[in-house]
Amino acid sequence: MADVFGPTFGDEVHAAGLGGLPFSWTSDGQIFGRENLTTDQNTRLDSVIAKHDPTQTTYLASTLDMGGTTAEILGDD
Repeated sequence: MADVFGPTFGDEVHAAGLGGLPFSWTSDGQIFGRENLTTDQNTRLDSVIAKHDPTQTTYLASTLDMGGTTAEILGDD
């Protein structure tokens, strides 16, 4: 089966503010632990999944992609 989540998925999850939360994923697209996330967190995860390109090998955070300011994305607030 082809990878649904490529090498940049973890970076995208972190950029969306979901890093370190109690959920996990497999490269073939399974997500475990959604029940541990709030409604807002699940919505953000859905957005990351919808925008994710599994063929991309380098991730550069964009304020447009993440819907926030550069300071918010980089944690420099």
